Amino acid sequence: MHSKPHPDVMELIRLADPGQSVNVRLRSTDPTLASAGVRYYDAEAVVTSGFVNGTVYLGFDSEDLSD
Repeated sequence: MHSKPHPDVMELIRLADPGQSVNVRLRSTDPTLASAGVRYYDAEAVVTSGFVNGTVYLGFDSEDLSD
């Protein structure tokens, strides 16, 4: 089951063909935490295909995203 993304979700990567896809997205463009000038964001990778569907929860910091 896929979680419902926050209204301001930001897709970072989408790889897809007609039968399967992989998405990596920020769950919100608002940081969930800020410390020592670094902002932390909740993210997720969503895999959808004919044989597997799933979501893995991740996190990024502002330094990761600047690259």
